[in-house]
Amino acid sequence: MLIVLSSCLYPLLQKYPHLVANARNIAKTFIGLSIAYYPLHFLVNRMTTWNRHRAFFHHKDFVEYILSTTNSGLFFCFASFLWTFLVVVFVRIWHVSKERQASILKIQTDYLKLNLALEQQRLHSLRQQLEPHFMFNALNGISALVRSNEQTIALDGIHRLSELLRYALN
Repeated sequence: MLIVLSSCLYPLLQKYPHLVANARNIAKTFIGLSIAYYPLHFLVNRMTTWNRHRAFFHHKDFVEYILSTTNSGLFFCFASFLWTFLVVVFVRIWHVSKERQASILKIQTDYLKLNLALEQQRLHSLRQQLEPHFMFNALNGISALVRSNEQTIALDGIHRLSELLRYALN
């Protein structure tokens, strides 16, 4: 009967994750299962014991056998029900936490990729801004050399600038 409980409870908790969202919801779920499922679990447990030991017990009626159940029988039946419930709930909480960790890791990875793309765009934009400034400064420097009658240095500057532009294009 506990196998039935665990095989039904886990998919139920998977379908309705709010049932294990906090301690209050877990307590409500346990109370609901205690009211709905535990009496059935107890009866099936006692019925299997009654069928096994019917020859040893001289009870005329199953109801009389149920009513003669000791407190230790009730306790062990409830303890097995409780432990099954707790194990299933803790396994489900563990799976939920693993899913959350995976989604957080994916979000962080996506965030880092977006930051990297943004920084690459900023660097590209900065390069685009620097290239015209460099060209204007280099040409102004060469024109100043031409005006000051330093043609050899100006020609050398034009030659080096053309080499640098060829290198940049490649």
